[in-house]
Parts: sequence; C-alpha cells; structure tokens
Amino acid sequence: DRLHEVLSEVMVRNRRSQVAVRFTKRVAQSVEVPLPPAEAAFYADLTREVRAMSRAGGAPGAMALRTLQAEAGSSPAAVRRTLEGLATRTDLAPDARGRFEALASRAASLSAGAKASAFLDALRDLPEKVVVFTRFRATLDLLARLLAERGVEHVVFHGALTRQDRQEVLRRFQGPAR
Repeated sequence: DRLHEVLSEVMVRNRRSQVAVRFTKRVAQSVEVPLPPAEAAFYADLTREVRAMSRAGGAPGAMALRTLQAEAGSSPAAVRRTLEGLATRTDLAPDARGRFEALASRAASLSAGAKASAFLDALRDLPEKVVVFTRFRATLDLLARLLAERGVEHVVFHGALTRQDRQEVLRRFQGPAR
C-alpha cells in the first residue's frame, strides 16, 4: 500500500481524466484516394512480386515482404528505398534483383504519390494545426519536403531527434508552424 501511494505521485498518467491538460478537439478522418493508372499498376505488380516471393520462400523473408507492402501503402518514397536495397542483395537471384530494381525505378517515377497529393489538398482546407502520424521516415521526409516546397511552415517530429531538438520542435509548433 505504501509503495502504491509513493508511486502514484510520480507515475505518468495516460488518461485524459487523470491529467490537468486541456486537449484540442481531435478529428480523425479516413479518405479514399483513387490512384492514377501508373500508381495502381505499380502497386498491383509489387503485390504480385511479393506474393510470388512469399510462396517461393527463402530470401527475402516474410517479415521483409510484409514491410515492403506496408511501405508501399505509405508512399512511393518509403517503398523505393527498400526496393533499391533488395536490388543489391547478393543472396537473391539475379532475375529477382532485376525485378526489384525495375520496381524501384517505377516507384521513383511516381514522385509524391496520390496519397501525399490528397493530404496537401486536405491541408489547404484546414485552418487549424495538424498532426500527421506516419510509420515510415521516408514518408515523413517526403511530406516535409512537399510542405516546404509550398511554403507551409511546419515541424517534423521523430524518434531520432535529440532532447534539445524535440523541445525546439515543440516550441515552434506552438508558434506559427501548422
């Protein structure tokens, strides 16, 4: 009982009812994004390749193939990096490396992708600050580049930031950054 009493004074609370912080209204939105033909064909061909490699077993392993599919769903930039890496793996057959290299080239040709374009369109209609979560750093980097190109003041927050950098990012987000 004494331990619980002492720990209750120092433990981090994770329920809104337990903290004296006012949160902004949270709005989560799902948007169906139609893909242009080239992007849809890329995803279909990538999925076929992943299924064939998965059925064949061996390298790359199932986890790498699942990650590849998840990256493809995030952005062409995210999946391109992994495809380029697979194209150089000497434990893969030359024909498989060639297919991965061709897919990486196609991913690079897709530029930002339809989802990033839809995000930018939605952001234009929102006057409030926005927090965007993404699983892959390459997608985060892509969105940051697109926002910078459009002159949108923004901050990027990720796990590799130092404590000092995180504090600066949070300070800037409380200011004019969207």
